[in-house]
Amino acid sequence: MQLSLRLLLVFILLAGFSCAPKPGPAEKASELVQAWMEETHAVGVTVSVGRDGEIIWSQGFGYADLEQDVPVDPGKTLFRVGSVAKSMTATAVGILYEAGKLDLDAPVQTYVPGFPQKQGVITPRLLGGHIAGIRHYQGDENLSNVPYDSVTASLAIFKDDPLLHAPGSKYHYSSYGFNLLSAVVEGA
Repeated sequence: MQLSLRLLLVFILLAGFSCAPKPGPAEKASELVQAWMEETHAVGVTVSVGRDGEIIWSQGFGYADLEQDVPVDPGKTLFRVGSVAKSMTATAVGILYEAGKLDLDAPVQTYVPGFPQKQGVITPRLLGGHIAGIRHYQGDENLSNVPYDSVTASLAIFKDDPLLHAPGSKYHYSSYGFNLLSAVVEGA
């Protein structure tokens, strides 16, 4: 009798585990991120999901500072986003264009009056296509941690440099071109 009672209890517990709910979207996303981190050996990452202008889920994974054992906090940890900002800038350009607030073929000085005139007209369209003639990083400029008060202030790095080629004549990848396009977005 005692053995039968124990077996019954074990079966009830096992049945309960088999009826556990499937993970929801947040749990599944968390599992995917953790698997990606293991695969890529990423130290830390924040993932956020937005809907209709609201963040509906945000979670930090791993460490912001591995040596100091500081975990990633999605509300505080800052990451260099690199070229991800280009897609955000392009999206903002599209939104402003659709709203009639940005002319893709207007000189950039329309939106960034302090940007110097160059030989040839630089437009938002040319900047977005990497064909405006603006240079890319030189040396270790991409490692700079200099804080700027605004996007416009960051243009000081390259604004007085000559163009690499006539606007519209050649393709040349340029993060600085997208910095200028970001300033155009702010100005629009």
